[in-house]
Amino acid sequence: MGILARRRNHKSSTEKSKLRGAGEGGYIAEFITLVLKHLLPDLVKNNIKVITNAGGLDHLACKQAIENTIKESGIEDGKLIVAAITGDDILNYNEEFKQKGEVYEFTHIIGNDQDLDDFPSEKKEFIALNAYLGAIPIAMALDSGANIVITGRCVDSALVLGPLIHVFKWDPHKDWDKLASGSLA
Repeated sequence: MGILARRRNHKSSTEKSKLRGAGEGGYIAEFITLVLKHLLPDLVKNNIKVITNAGGLDHLACKQAIENTIKESGIEDGKLIVAAITGDDILNYNEEFKQKGEVYEFTHIIGNDQDLDDFPSEKKEFIALNAYLGAIPIAMALDSGANIVITGRCVDSALVLGPLIHVFKWDPHKDWDKLASGSLA
């Protein structure tokens, strides 16, 4: 995510074009060009649903790129519906969180030779601030008729649990045992 955030924040358009794999710096373009593009006919033919977190930091741009790819492939309008789940990008709330003392930067610990000088200071700007979303928005998108669901940051289990909630009509507020089992999938 840090790589996508740096790409998103990069100001030079000439440099942006050199950055492989980032659709305008915010999503994973290879998912569309190397994977999804080739699967589109099978998705329609077999009514296959696709759920991915390839939306990275720009779910809406990823959604638009997928819709453009669908159109370019000649698939009839309305055969594949694409949904983008938003709400994980909370960078705009950074100052509010800082004032409340609720933001701490995640730092990778890569060995036992690190000391406090290696850790970020309050003076450092965040380039990304994301909340992890769950399975319910994915299930809701599928319930609304989406064939392809794009997310950004979401818990790994949500990519499986969301479709399970949708297909088996589990109640996310009552079916605790089923949700727990589905989370293990």
